[in-house]
Amino acid sequence: MTVFVQDFANATLHQNDPIVGTVVLPLQGEQLYQTQLQNFGKGLQSFYDAAAANANTPNPGKWLDLILRSIRDTNLAKQVVANHDTSPKCLALAKVLAKDALEILNSVDQ
Repeated sequence: MTVFVQDFANATLHQNDPIVGTVVLPLQGEQLYQTQLQNFGKGLQSFYDAAAANANTPNPGKWLDLILRSIRDTNLAKQVVANHDTSPKCLALAKVLAKDALEILNSVDQ
């Protein structure tokens, strides 16, 4: 859980870092991977922004509901990590986060 939360924090924190070294197109190796991670961070940040802007929507649709739940669950994970929680709550939350991630991945083709 700690690694998951730290990875998400790093992805958003470093979303605009400059690409290291001389950029040669098409991107390859570490430059390609850095770009992909930055794109992930930017996408994750857009989830945070959408959730913040629509937090009080009374009847969210299917996709906004997914974003709101995912960010809520990620924020709960941050609390679990900050409190060094190793109770069954931690395992339960990890399962919820995995379910959220699968739902997001499955939305790609819908």
